[in-house]
Amino acid sequence: MSLSREQFAQHLELGIAAVRKNIERFCWNQLPTGDRYFVILNSSFDGNPLAPGEHLFPDHDTSQTDVRTPRSADEVVERLWREGRIPEWIDITPYEVEGKFLYSELRCCGRFTDVDSHLYHKHEGYPPFHVFGPILPPGYRDLEHDGKFDLHCYRDRRGLPLSRCNS
Repeated sequence: MSLSREQFAQHLELGIAAVRKNIERFCWNQLPTGDRYFVILNSSFDGNPLAPGEHLFPDHDTSQTDVRTPRSADEVVERLWREGRIPEWIDITPYEVEGKFLYSELRCCGRFTDVDSHLYHKHEGYPPFHVFGPILPPGYRDLEHDGKFDLHCYRDRRGLPLSRCNS
C-alpha cells in the first residue's frame, strides 16, 4: 500500500519546506508565508507497458486547460491522490513570489501507483516529491563567487547578465 492521503499531504508540506530552504539559501527574495501550486499533469513518457500496480487515468490524455490555475495544498491533494494512487514522481520547482504566495510548479508523472516500490525520490524523505530549484541564472557558479540571486532570473533564457540577477 502506498501513502495515505494524510501522508501524501505531509510529504507535499515537507517538499515545499525544502524548496523554501533552498530559496532562502540561494535567493535574496523575501518569501511570503503562503504557498500556491501549478499542477502540470502527465509530464512523463508513458508509452511503455504498465507494470503491475501502475495506472493511467484516461482524463490525463486530454489537453490540460488549467495548468496556470493556482491551487492550495488541499486542492493539490484532492487532484493528485486518486483512488488511493499518487503520481510515481512529482518535481517541485519554485516559479515566482507574488503578493502573499510563493508559487511553485508541480510536474507530475503520468503513471499513478499505490505500490511503494514504484515511488521515486525516497532518499529525499518525502516521496514522490523531488525538489528542483531554485533555477540558477545563466553563468552562475556558486554562492562564494556570485552571491544570492533573484528567484525570477530564470525567466529570461536569453542570457540575462548575472549582474542584473544580483541587484
